[in-house]
Amino acid sequence: MKNNSLNQIKFIASIFVVFIHTSFFKNYNKLGYIFDFIIDSTARFGVPIFFAISGYFLYEKFKKNQFMYYLNYVKKILFLHLWVGLSYKIFTYFDVLLNNGKLPSNFFNFHTFTKQLFSYGLYLHLWFLPALVIAVSLLFIFKVFHLEELGILIALILHILSMFGSGEIYVTAHSIPMRFLPRTGITIGFFYVSLGYIISKYGINEKINFSKRKFTLIISSLFLIQLIERSYFVIKYKASQGSNYFTTTIFLVFFILIFALNYIDLFPRLNKVSSYSLEIYLWHPLIMTILHKILMDYLPENGFIYNLIFTPLVVFTILFIFEIVKFSKKSLDNYHKKL
Repeated sequence: MKNNSLNQIKFIASIFVVFIHTSFFKNYNKLGYIFDFIIDSTARFGVPIFFAISGYFLYEKFKKNQFMYYLNYVKKILFLHLWVGLSYKIFTYFDVLLNNGKLPSNFFNFHTFTKQLFSYGLYLHLWFLPALVIAVSLLFIFKVFHLEELGILIALILHILSMFGSGEIYVTAHSIPMRFLPRTGITIGFFYVSLGYIISKYGINEKINFSKRKFTLIISSLFLIQLIERSYFVIKYKASQGSNYFTTTIFLVFFILIFALNYIDLFPRLNKVSSYSLEIYLWHPLIMTILHKILMDYLPENGFIYNLIFTPLVVFTILFIFEIVKFSKKSLDNYHKKL
């Protein structure tokens, strides 16, 4: 039976990623800043759950035809990254040109382009795609040698170390940044992809038979602990407020994934839109930029109305566009069938 919950969770995660990037009410007033801090802290499970769900499906796929599936998977992700990234490059070029701005000196540099494609992304949020390729590649190597358990242990160590990297939560005003451990597929993606893989391999979800109420209580508590963890380091030790993931996030992602696997239709009302999680993730910065330029002509950025409507408008615009695309494709297919 199809598990709708996994798509629903990815959709919710994509919305929270949008919350992070739109800085929901952050620029309104002090109360808005606190509200955004809470939302932003809560939202940090978003990208890790994408990695974990991807890893969960890899176990069965690798069992059937591991090398060919791996090869096709990597090609698919890299091609997606290439055309989406080029779209952002073109948009950025014309945006800068129309606003009489200046492009970075390495904007057309082939070496920089290659590094972005395979490492840190052709646009800021697109780091997720090469990170997924790196994570899946590392997992595949450990799989070939039947060392997946060693792989997740190494991945966990690297992930914990990355939390002490520059700009992360455990780098306080009194500590030295470890700049060699940034947010990458090695330090973040590898662990969460491996986590999903191990859950699938050992059927861990089948061994945790909690009620919905118990799962809800555990996950709600972990969200609260994650907020406390981040607040403690930011307030007490002046840690970076732009930090990404925390120790609590590991347990939070684990229980969210187990919950979704055990209850296959948690949010049935989302089924009509839950397939658009990737589209929301990929295109929300572009839509944000366009809508911001439009709204700024009518509303102040630090005003209540702007902050109230901006984030929902970004999401609804993407859903509207891709619903039109989906309808157009369906209509075209029906037309061809009638010919």
